[in-house]
Parts: sequence; structure tokens; C-alpha cells
Amino acid sequence: MFKYTNILLAFFVLFFTAFLLKDQQKFFLREEQKLRDQCPPTKCPETEAMDAPVKTITGEDDDSEDVKEDDSQMPTFDDPPTKGEREARDRLIGKTCPEVFERWLVTANKTPAEKPPVEIPDEFWNEYTLFGRIPIGRGYIDHRLASVNDRVGPTAKKWTGIDKQFEPGAGMFAGATYGHQTKVVLDALQMFEKYIKGKNGAVIGSQRPWAEVFALKAGAASVLTIEYQELEIETKQPMKWIHPVKLAKEWTSYEETFDFMISFSSLEHSGLGRYGDPLDPWGDVREMAKVLCLLKNRGLMIVGFPVGSDAVIWNAHRIYGAIRLPWMIQGFRLLGVFWYDDKTRVVFTEGFPEGKLKLSGIRQPAIVLQKI
Repeated sequence: MFKYTNILLAFFVLFFTAFLLKDQQKFFLREEQKLRDQCPPTKCPETEAMDAPVKTITGEDDDSEDVKEDDSQMPTFDDPPTKGEREARDRLIGKTCPEVFERWLVTANKTPAEKPPVEIPDEFWNEYTLFGRIPIGRGYIDHRLASVNDRVGPTAKKWTGIDKQFEPGAGMFAGATYGHQTKVVLDALQMFEKYIKGKNGAVIGSQRPWAEVFALKAGAASVLTIEYQELEIETKQPMKWIHPVKLAKEWTSYEETFDFMISFSSLEHSGLGRYGDPLDPWGDVREMAKVLCLLKNRGLMIVGFPVGSDAVIWNAHRIYGAIRLPWMIQGFRLLGVFWYDDKTRVVFTEGFPEGKLKLSGIRQPAIVLQKI
């Protein structure tokens, strides 16, 4: 009798444990539904290769400002988001531009920790990992101090020697922060020249004015640098600087002002605390939401950040794959991607080849997006 009682008790424990696990699973599924990416399971880049051929954009005049492409070659994860996905983003980031900038300012005005945390705080774990879907790696960096941080110093930083880069014979990569890696941006500007020439643009996050110079050499009418470090720009070129907080407070003066915007190796750091900024799991997505408010209709965004298998390398940067990437490009149409092929040649594809989103290593391409 005692034996049968133990067996019944064991079955009861197993049944109760299974019930709790199932209930917990339902909870996480509900939460994941709120925060899931906009990639339908049957249409993700993981299940559909996008090895698009290289295609040159001629820039010939046409009645529409859209680049005409074969829709069958476009990656499927930029399909219109579902109602649930739109609601999730709206709830987190803001549904309107006033909400986007108001919520961004609330976060920006928070007092950061005295030292960037070595580990992700428990209260932020689910949001940084999208409820366990994105793995965490280690890459701790404390870049608060001016002595180790070329990004933000206590006094104004002078940008000099800019005009020399416009003299005959000047190299295109003179002063570039990332050396020849930045050629992906240069090629993007040249291929999509009709969106740049005679247009007004902005650069987000800029230690040195290489992106600004590239844009002006491509024929841009003016460039505004949006950077935390106070800048004194010594040049005859049409370049200006504004602090991100000032821009956010005066955002209505810049609403749908820019024809194009550029950001390279900047947004992936947003909200990780590396530079002494307040922690914000949605910092990178907020930045892209602001871009949508600042760009004109059909305006161009050229953005570069690490692409590979999704990960957060705490607190250095994020890596964008099939999970996080759709959150970043929501509201945009993908026009193309410029990759470095074996660090010697730039290759253009109309979509994200499947393998690029599964790499154990990472690449930092220039992604060309158009506001829709």
C-alpha cells in the first residue's frame, strides 16, 4: 500500500510540475508576443536565402523618387508588421514623433550609474535579451573618462584640416575613423548619389568628420553633425554641429528636414552604458525612431552596425540578426546592403544574404534604407 501511495505521490508531483511549467511557458509566450520581432516564422531569413545579385543604381531621372527594384529579391522580414508588433513598438518607443522625443528625453535625463554595470541589471534582463531570445556575451568597457574616450571630453573638440580634404589629390579616406572599412559608406553615397547631391543631410555620432566629408564630396548641400561631444568646426564647408539633447528639445524645428542621414558604428552602443549614458534596452530602436521623424518622406538612411547572429556583447555593442534587425528597420524600405568581401572588395546586395545573419563572426556593412 505504501508503495502505491509513493507512486501516486510521484505522479502528482510530476503533474503539478508540468502544470507550473506550462503556465510559465504561456506567460513567456504572451510576453514574447508583445516583444517579438516582425519576422513571420515561415518567412525569416533563416528559412529563405537572399543571395541577391549585385545591381547598380544608375540614378537616371524618373517620375518617382523610389529606386525601382525586383520585389522578389527583397528580404521578407521587412513585410508590414502585424498589429501586435506595431502596438509593442508604440508602447515602448512612442506612436507619434512627440511621444518618441518625449520618451527619449525622459531616458536621457536619467542619472546614470557611477560606473557602467559589469552585468546586466536583473530588472533589464528580459528587455535586453528579448525574453531570452538574444544571447549575452562579455565585452565590458568603461569609456566615461576623456583619457580613454575619444567621444566625449570636458572641453570642445576642434575639427581642423577639413578643407584640406577637398583639395585636389586629397585621399578619400583621409581622417576616416575606421580606415578603409568606411568605403562601404562611400560606395553607398556614390551609388545613391541622386538622393545626396544638392540635398541636406545629417550624421549621427561622429568622432571625426569623415562621413560628413564623404557626403559633401558626393555633392551634399549641407551636413549637420549630431554628437554629444561639443565641437568647434573650422571649415569653409557647410557643416554645423548640434547636441542630441538640444535637437530633441527643439525637434519640431528639424522635423522632416533632412533628405538623408548617416550613422556608422554608433547606434549599436546606445543604451548600454558604455559611455556613461543611462541604461536603456531600447536605446538603439529609439534612435531609429527619431530618424524617421527627422527624415523627409522617402528620405535615405545609411546606417552601419554589426550584423551576424543576434547577440548583446555587454556592454560593448549589439550584433543584429534576424531577431533584432527587424526592430531597427521598421518604417523603412531596404534598398541595399554594402559588404566588405574578404576586406578587399565591396559587394552590393539588394537584401541580407542568409549566411550573413548566421555568421559566428560579425561584419559591419552599410545598410541603405528609405523612409516609407
